[in-house]
Amino acid sequence: MATFLERLAFLQKVPTLMKATADDENPCPGYLFQEIGKISHESLGCGQCLLEYLLERLQVESCHVKLKVLKIFVHLCGHGSDHFLTELRRNSTFIQQASGKRCWEISP
Repeated sequence: MATFLERLAFLQKVPTLMKATADDENPCPGYLFQEIGKISHESLGCGQCLLEYLLERLQVESCHVKLKVLKIFVHLCGHGSDHFLTELRRNSTFIQQASGKRCWEISP
């Protein structure tokens, strides 16, 4: 569980995360993947806040947001902290549900 001070420090990272998971067609800039990887390593509480934020963004209806969050999770699987990855595995159900949803209609 993140402490109050860790949550407060995490608030400074939210603009970066909002830019990385923006609801638009533009891909997430590569440097933001590195920044997000660093966030997961800052502290256990910061990693927990990051996971909570990304899981919350995964609940958004926009396919653009879902895809960006899933790509961030893929990046973090290789570059995130061990504790973050352990917590991510514990919450894998949310990811499976989001990745199983169909976002695009196929016109006949």
